[in-house]
This record gives sequence, C-alpha cells and structure tokens, in this order.
Amino acid sequence: MQYISGKRARSLVEHKRAILVDTRGPVEFRNGSLPSARNLPLRNLINELLLMKSKGKVGTLIIFGSENDNVLSIASTYSEEMGFTVYALKSMNDWFEK
Repeated sequence: MQYISGKRARSLVEHKRAILVDTRGPVEFRNGSLPSARNLPLRNLINELLLMKSKGKVGTLIIFGSENDNVLSIASTYSEEMGFTVYALKSMNDWFEK
C-alpha cells in the first residue's frame, strides 16, 4: 500500500483520474466523509470491485476512512489483486493539507 498526500489525492479526484473510497461503515460515512467519496466498507468492497471490473472501470482508487492500517491494507490488497492502482490516505485530515 502506498500512501498519497492530500494535495495529490485531490488533484487525481478533481481531474477524474481516481475514485475516492471511504472504507468505514455506513453510519460513520453518513456522519461525515470527504467530498465525492463512495462508501465501500470492507464487507462490500470485493463485490463492488468485481462489478466495476466487469464494466471495464478498472482504474485508480484512493482509499481512506479507517484509522486501522489492517483495514486499509486488506482493502488495498483486494483492489490491487483485481488490477486497480491503489493509494491510501493515512487519515481524512490529510485530504485538507495544502
């Protein structure tokens, strides 16, 4: 898993070169997330990635949401095994760095 700066992450998302993925649960997501983030908790991630792959939408993902590196690592591993390029934000606060 490769970490990415908030500035670089914002640039990729703004230019539609990456999808921002929030790995937290739906309740946490509803209580606040990052702009344009998709909520894909770990338990739903594989099915969503398979669906995206079947539609030819394999690209770059930027994952964040869990303060637990194990969750980010598992999400990253699954995504990379399916052909996605994956970056991770260490925390949601990184998104706002200048």
